[in-house]
Amino acid sequence: QGGNNQAQGGFMFKHDLVENADEETTSISIGSFLRWNDAIIPVIKLDIFKFAIGFTYDVNTSKLKTASQSMGGFEATMSYHSYLNIHNTSRNSYRCPVHF
Repeated sequence: QGGNNQAQGGFMFKHDLVENADEETTSISIGSFLRWNDAIIPVIKLDIFKFAIGFTYDVNTSKLKTASQSMGGFEATMSYHSYLNIHNTSRNSYRCPVHF
């Protein structure tokens, strides 16, 4: 239980709430991840310009749920994402396209 070699996967759906001309968007993402034989993890994330705030809840599905009394755990994350060299004109060539 709980090793780094567990299979895991999931999905996220993103929806832009506000989109500005400067590519500074506000968006919300929801989804879920699965750690095989260990946990189901629902996720909600809010992207505001270059900041991201995320919330997850680990729902224990392993044999440890008896010890944890089937209670999961909340997690919160905050991150900042930006290209390191703001004077580099090729910075947009590293962005992945998003199509909805």
